[in-house]
Amino acid sequence: MADWAPGTPIRKYRIDARLGEGATSVVYAATHMNNGLRVAIKVLHAELAQEAEIKTRFLREGYAANSIQHHGVARVLDDDTLEDGTVFLVMDLLDGESLTGRAQRLGGFLPLQEMLPIADRLLDVLATAHDQGVVHRDIKPDNVFLTRDGAIKVLDFGLARMKQNIEKFFLETTGAGVVLGT
Repeated sequence: MADWAPGTPIRKYRIDARLGEGATSVVYAATHMNNGLRVAIKVLHAELAQEAEIKTRFLREGYAANSIQHHGVARVLDDDTLEDGTVFLVMDLLDGESLTGRAQRLGGFLPLQEMLPIADRLLDVLATAHDQGVVHRDIKPDNVFLTRDGAIKVLDFGLARMKQNIEKFFLETTGAGVVLGT
């Protein structure tokens, strides 16, 4: 697992802070050392980066997310692999909280009058994705982010299914009895 301290240089970025960790990756805030752009760097856990199938799915997240062309999808700006095999995505750095975080902050649930507009915007993102041949396959409160300005961003397209080469996708990355998503 990557455990980069603030100030660590990673290619053209400088790590600012660790933002969080999930089952497959760690996310850091970072700054581009030349132009000052603030980004999020999502790093696949080292033990998972050794598995070709998992690495392929991780990198596919960027291709799936960027193919959607909707303001409600967090953009993946770049991907790279370091000499030691560390695989990472460079993404928009978002300011706000996940639906899970918001619900926890409000005592465990979101009021209906707040949730209905969020659901409407989420459905717009998913409809656009489906129109463009992308099925997310892991929609959950952790993967829906509310920005401070009231927008939503759908995160984590790592399990997305894309219309192109769908037969190849199922043959290569999804086997019988394999459970995907949360």
